[in-house]
Amino acid sequence: MNEKVIDIIKAVSAVVLLTILNIYIPFLSLFVLIVWPIPIVLTVIKHSSKEAAIVIAIAALINGIFFSPLMGLLAIVGFGFIGFVLGSSINEDLSPVKVLIFTVITVFISQSLILTISIQFLGFDINQIVNESMTAVMGTPQIDELILTQIKSVIKSIIPAILFVSSVLVGVVNYYITMWYINRIGIEKKTFKDIKLWNFPKWIISLGILITLMFSQNIFLLNLNIIFSFFAFIQGFSVGLYYVNKKGNMFLNILYVFVVFLIPLLPFALILIGLVDMWFDFRKIKIN
Repeated sequence: MNEKVIDIIKAVSAVVLLTILNIYIPFLSLFVLIVWPIPIVLTVIKHSSKEAAIVIAIAALINGIFFSPLMGLLAIVGFGFIGFVLGSSINEDLSPVKVLIFTVITVFISQSLILTISIQFLGFDINQIVNESMTAVMGTPQIDELILTQIKSVIKSIIPAILFVSSVLVGVVNYYITMWYINRIGIEKKTFKDIKLWNFPKWIISLGILITLMFSQNIFLLNLNIIFSFFAFIQGFSVGLYYVNKKGNMFLNILYVFVVFLIPLLPFALILIGLVDMWFDFRKIKIN
């Protein structure tokens, strides 16, 4: 049995194992979401896109037959698609920033396709998803039914922004974890600069937030406001990570990430920090 066939079998086995972990050990779902594309990326880099397509097809067939149609769908338009594009972008020796951007765009397309197909063909009810999400966050809310209906309506109207934000988060993590892994196993590829050094154009983000906030009654501009605010949040997050990272302790870095996403008001504080940093450059990275 030649090396190519062995690597295909290994990649399919890894994908199926991750699927099993995702289904039967739910608290590992976040970990699975992060590393799922890696077997596809490795197949593209070590062999070619043809072999990666074979891995995706076999994994989709196994997942669809033994688990569920949704798992089969995820293998094709989910992690399979993401891994295929990420691996191909790396293989083409594109600049690190282009690879990162293509990864985020691919995740956005992937999540949009999965949501659309799930609603149109697999019987997913968006209202039920919103209700379950609200129950998970708020418990059983003791508020007026009319207000509850309005909240649900707002949530449904900002789904494009939610998709964008989740795509950036997933895409960025997919990119950095994948690049870390392939470099660790000896495949040397240049990675985009550390997140702690990220910064965005101050005029675009600041004016974007201000203008869209003034007209946030418009659904389109409300979605844009969330997106602009998210970029400010990322910059604020980068500032915090920059100073935490100075301690040189990996545990503190991980703790910082968990604290940011576990304390409800902290993201809003980071938006403000991000906006201020755009103008005052706390980290002095534009000078250095």
